[in-house]
Amino acid sequence: MWIANGDDDRVTRIDAALGAVIGAPIRVGDQRWDLAIANGSVWVAHWGDGTVTRIDARSGRVRGRPITVGTSEPSIGIAVGDGAVWVARPAGDSVTRILP
Repeated sequence: MWIANGDDDRVTRIDAALGAVIGAPIRVGDQRWDLAIANGSVWVAHWGDGTVTRIDARSGRVRGRPITVGTSEPSIGIAVGDGAVWVARPAGDSVTRILP
C-alpha cells in the first residue's frame, strides 16, 4: 500500500498485513496530489510544480527525473490504462499522456 503524506512532499509504503511502514518515506515533487500504481511503478502527480514522479514499487527508489506535464500547471489526477499514464490538469482543461 502507498500513502501520499500530508504536507511534507513524501510518499510512504506500508505493509498492509502488518500495518507497518516499509523503509523511509520517499521524497517526491512539490505538493504531491494523487498517485496511481501499475506494472511495478508508483506514479505521483504534483500539484505544486506540474510534474509526475515515477517510483519503482519493488525497491522504493525514484526512477529518473520528474516528468514535466505542463508549464507549472497543477496536476490534479493520475491514472494508468491502455499502456500509458494519464495526468489531468485543470489549466486549459487538459490531459497529458505519458508513455512509460
